Amino acid sequence: MTDLQQVVSMLHSESEEDRLLGLKELAEFKTEAFLDHVYRALGDASWRIRKEAVDLFLSQPRAAEFLEEVIALLYSEDNPGLRNAAVDILINFGSRAVSPLIAELESEDGGVRKFALDILGEIRDSSCVPAMIAALGDPDDNVRAAAAENLGKIGAPEAVPALLEALERPDLWFRFTILDALGRIGDGVPVGALLAFKDEKLLRKALFACLGRIGGAEAILALIQGLTDTMRNVREASTVGLGQLAERHPEEVAEELSHAVDDHLIASLIDLLGCQNQAVRGAAVRLCDCVPDERFIEPLLSLVEEEEIRELALAALVSIGRSKLEALLKFWPRADERMKPYLACVFGELGAETSIEALIEGVNSADSLLRLVSVQALGRLESPTAMRQLVDCLREESEEIREAATKALCRLGSRHREKLGEDLAPLLESGNAELRRCAIRIFSSIGGEEADEALAMGLKDESPLVRRTAIRGLALEKGGERLLAVMLALTDEDAEVRRSAVEALGVIGEIQVVPPLQLALQDEDIWVRAAAIRALGQIGGEEAETLVQQGLQDPVGLVAIAALETLSLLDGQKAFSMGLKALEHEDADVVIAALQMLSGSGRREWIPAVRDRLLNHPQGKVRSAFALSLVRLEGEGCGPYLEDRLLVEEDNLVRQQLQSLLDLLKDRQG
Repeated sequence: MTDLQQVVSMLHSESEEDRLLGLKELAEFKTEAFLDHVYRALGDASWRIRKEAVDLFLSQPRAAEFLEEVIALLYSEDNPGLRNAAVDILINFGSRAVSPLIAELESEDGGVRKFALDILGEIRDSSCVPAMIAALGDPDDNVRAAAAENLGKIGAPEAVPALLEALERPDLWFRFTILDALGRIGDGVPVGALLAFKDEKLLRKALFACLGRIGGAEAILALIQGLTDTMRNVREASTVGLGQLAERHPEEVAEELSHAVDDHLIASLIDLLGCQNQAVRGAAVRLCDCVPDERFIEPLLSLVEEEEIRELALAALVSIGRSKLEALLKFWPRADERMKPYLACVFGELGAETSIEALIEGVNSADSLLRLVSVQALGRLESPTAMRQLVDCLREESEEIREAATKALCRLGSRHREKLGEDLAPLLESGNAELRRCAIRIFSSIGGEEADEALAMGLKDESPLVRRTAIRGLALEKGGERLLAVMLALTDEDAEVRRSAVEALGVIGEIQVVPPLQLALQDEDIWVRAAAIRALGQIGGEEAETLVQQGLQDPVGLVAIAALETLSLLDGQKAFSMGLKALEHEDADVVIAALQMLSGSGRREWIPAVRDRLLNHPQGKVRSAFALSLVRLEGEGCGPYLEDRLLVEEDNLVRQQLQSLLDLLKDRQG
């Protein structure tokens, strides 16, 4: 360790790095001169040194005993860095510093009084509010402003009367600060008293910002008037304020705006939509939603690419479309490729059949995004006029567009089954398996005789993907012929098709599917067997439960785990008993799954009978999992067993786990 003389030498070095290292070394010494060196470092020219000195000072157990000395540093007018370091320390002292700081409000030094107020504002102890209120009458302008600002930070409603009284002072900057403070306080502020200042030109910006935060319906008219003020900063503040009110009182704002709207107001809002300030733009968009006017269409479309306000802009365009749809449709031909997808989205939201021609144009566009959004919008319209175009979209290379077209046609099918069936029928003979799959999926959603015939064809399709889709469609409705068709699919040559059939039987859930599921438990594919276990769990009943228990004997862990999990859903008590038996399974993963289930029960009586066997299990991951279960269930009492195992454990990963668990137990004891 470096001796104190060397440390002092480092603290006086011209090198910042040496001084920083010296401070770190100084932490090892507790001499009478210790604080002198720290105080010197608090005034260092380097912010890194000052920060380290602040941390070093606060790390001392008796730091609070030197509170008065730190307050004295606030008087160091010639060293701003030292003052700021003292401020940081005092803020960290919290409530312990409140009384001494209140006393400093009587100081003759205005700068110190301001610092004291700012520190108290950061500490936010309500006991200092009376002193802050008194400081509103301080002879120093900066101190008065600091008092108002920090009353706002604390959010002191008891200060409202004094702040309103101080608002009468003819001091513009002080008034700005007071209005900001009242906006922060909110509760108990009489909006009517503030409205008395709405005609004071230089105060409007701050007033309208305050009204936006705390105002109610009574402030709406004043803020609407501010939208057309001659001063831009007032118009911006009014827009933000009125936008905030529109969130709290949407109907009242919309009604008052509808009465006040004229060319001047519209022009002002259009101008504000182009403001550089994002908060102003967003608020202006919200107000456009309140007063839908076709003149907003183009500027709103120019904003939809901004992620932060896209949702608001689209909502405003939808509002315009509800009363001015023709204006939106007229704008379509001159909209560029970036705007058209958003317009298509709006048309879909409006559900207007008059937009079908524009959307069909979008479907035929070379732009992939416009095609996708147009397909989605046509689906929302649910009009048969575009059915042929949507069917053609099933041939698209884009999976997204095919999926959107499929969903759109599924929605159309319930209302226009016969026409859609005619358009889809040729696709069942297509040489494209994906096209046949889409057709089967749509047929399965619309139902009827045509759907039954299509699904029957799908079960015989050469593509396993199509057969699987047909099976899922058959499961949507219960019925003798459909159920028989799904059962026959259990013999399909493709394992994925057989698994889909098993899952479909589980969805159908009728008791007569239990025997075929029993056969599926003998399937050569482990995923089919696991699916059969879960399907039996969906059906329930004594016979199904017995078959699930038999699944625990499956030599493949995946199937046995599925049986264990399913049984726990069917019968918790039986699952517990079978979980104990599963501890003897040859597959380590099954043993671990059983341990997790048993541990989750919170019961401990099973542990003694298996403790030695599982702590000495040939598989390291089982030993590790059981050790974790022991700690969870037995706590400190299992320590000796873990220590004994640690003495003979050869697997490094398990050793680390055991040691970590033992350390955890020791920490609990400590």
